[in-house]
Amino acid sequence: MPDLTKIDGVGPTLATALVKGNFLTIAQIAAADPTELATVPGISRQGAARIVAAASSLGPKPRARQGGQKRSRGAVAPPKGSACQPFQSENSRRKNRY
Repeated sequence: MPDLTKIDGVGPTLATALVKGNFLTIAQIAAADPTELATVPGISRQGAARIVAAASSLGPKPRARQGGQKRSRGAVAPPKGSACQPFQSENSRRKNRY
């Protein structure tokens, strides 16, 4: 279980209250609605909004692409002039024959 005290504004007592309120991970707190989080004893509506924002800032950071590589977008067309032929079913071959 992640240490909830890593969230700015959450100490050991508040972390215990969050766990009792079924907020077990930083990700759950980051995804929570502040009004839902405010139901935990010791957290006001304003405090809940600050805690959610602080938990969101601790979330995973997107990794930068290395070496200027482009992401693949699935199937890629063969290069022009290659010997690759598109798939044809037996029925479509018969139709194209005449």
